[in-house]
Amino acid sequence: MPLDGSTFAERALVPAQALARQSGAELVLAMSRLGGETEPERYLESTAAAAGLDSARTVVFADRLAASAIPSLADTEPDALVCMTTHGRSGAGHALFGSVAEAVVRGLDVPVVLVGPSVRGVGTARFEELIVCLDGSPTAAAILPVAQGFARDLGLAVWLVDVVDPDRRVPADAANDVGASESGPLQRVAHGLDAADLTVNWETLHGRDAAAAIVEFAESRRAPLVAMTTHGRTGLVRIAVGSVTMAVVRRAACPVLVMRSRDLAG
Repeated sequence: MPLDGSTFAERALVPAQALARQSGAELVLAMSRLGGETEPERYLESTAAAAGLDSARTVVFADRLAASAIPSLADTEPDALVCMTTHGRSGAGHALFGSVAEAVVRGLDVPVVLVGPSVRGVGTARFEELIVCLDGSPTAAAILPVAQGFARDLGLAVWLVDVVDPDRRVPADAANDVGASESGPLQRVAHGLDAADLTVNWETLHGRDAAAAIVEFAESRRAPLVAMTTHGRTGLVRIAVGSVTMAVVRRAACPVLVMRSRDLAG
């Protein structure tokens, strides 16, 4: 868990603790000496003590900023997971100011749990459900092995969801079969995950704004964690194409587990 001395970054402490507790993982608090905190070691120790993290390990990066140091640290840790906050900026604001969190996601081959600005309070002390977002593409499906491992390790019930645009035209002779055709792909994925002894449900959502539909569904669930892939696009391409994943991160009241799509990153 990266920290920078701000109360905003500390908002990830509770979800990070929950993830560590439920999975039996070690919690590592990390900070760059170049981040502005004059005594980073003392800050990390006092933050851990205030949060009741007696067993947390602390790491201070001597000569690199967090965006470049976090991937290196993750490479040295077994089965690493990064949990951090993000402002979730988008569009022109993102191009001007950038995002440490997105830079970390692009530089990592491990999952990242992002705690966005809309997460209420500081999240939950225990996660109970995992909402896995799919869209029929191999890119979105790349999250499934990660999601399956998370669900098993943390004891989470799984919800598979996709979003259908209500304006999508359906042939008249197929109108009666719309429900079945929409849920078919999710059912097939669910049956595959059932073999892993998981509790798996599925739901086809409807909305012109996919991110809004996902956020609304997450609001209805019990202590959820959302799981999605991201293209990892940057700059003007990102502004033109947009990012459903970062929109969910920005709007969701719960943390979002993000995994970079290797084939589309750049």
